[in-house]
Amino acid sequence: MKHLVIILPILLAACTSTSTTRLNQNELLITTSADSDCMTAGAFAVASKMAAVETIRHGFERYEILGSSRNSDPNMIYIPSNDDSIFAGDVLDFGSYDASLRVRMFNAGDAGYHQALDARQQLGPEWEKLVENGINSCLS
Repeated sequence: MKHLVIILPILLAACTSTSTTRLNQNELLITTSADSDCMTAGAFAVASKMAAVETIRHGFERYEILGSSRNSDPNMIYIPSNDDSIFAGDVLDFGSYDASLRVRMFNAGDAGYHQALDARQQLGPEWEKLVENGINSCLS
């Protein structure tokens, strides 16, 4: 049981979730929500990788980011303890850090293809695994 208590926070740390909205035939809105371990920079990093993942999933080779937005909703609660020391108690932080990217996707022959980012190259050598599983942590 003691090992579960130690491992569980590690497994739950730095979680993200991403949703994809198709805007038209070759544009997506990628929205990533990240917990307080990731903050806004982590949410953007995951959203950027998910733009590459979704480009491949939708049958395209390359993409460009047309715009971005962010929203943060951090909260903290102080939890006092019975300890007499000056450092007694805990701070529980929660809330979300959100990042949205508007993405245009390209295939060979499309105008803008050569200036766009190569999705597979952006994901690296394990791109197939990332496309299959997605990205749910800012630590990966």
